[in-house]
Amino acid sequence: MTEVTEVTMERMQTCRSASTPGEVHITWSGHLTPCDLPVASAHPAYDSKIKDVTCDTCGASAVFDLDAAREAARTETAEKVTAGALSSEADLHLRDLAMKTIPSTCFTKRREGQPWGAIKTDFLLTTGAYQGADATDRYVGLLGLAIIDALAKSENQQRD
Repeated sequence: MTEVTEVTMERMQTCRSASTPGEVHITWSGHLTPCDLPVASAHPAYDSKIKDVTCDTCGASAVFDLDAAREAARTETAEKVTAGALSSEADLHLRDLAMKTIPSTCFTKRREGQPWGAIKTDFLLTTGAYQGADATDRYVGLLGLAIIDALAKSENQQRD
């Protein structure tokens, strides 16, 4: 199993923001972090390591292909919107909420060494989606698992 601590920070730099003293972020531009904070100082790319990143949002941006996860979420829910089971607005809102929380949680859990199976189980249990008692539970479960599967597939892949 490849751990998140092995990721190469190619073209990325660890950095700090005056907005969050003591927290380590990443940047590609040297201007902003993936969590939209201004960069106060940045380490050179050769001296930047993912294991030093403490911001889960930034870490998830470095380790996972978030575009692939968004596409997986859209694909998973498109049929429900087309069938009229869910409005487009509700679908967009729920997918956005899932993408704001699931990748950063997965980054934290992978950094702690948890396997993907445990992460999926924890997601299903904490959201109540494992019960599948109604359409909402099933929707949340399918959406979350689609995102988690895409994150697992893309973990540590170097992207251009």
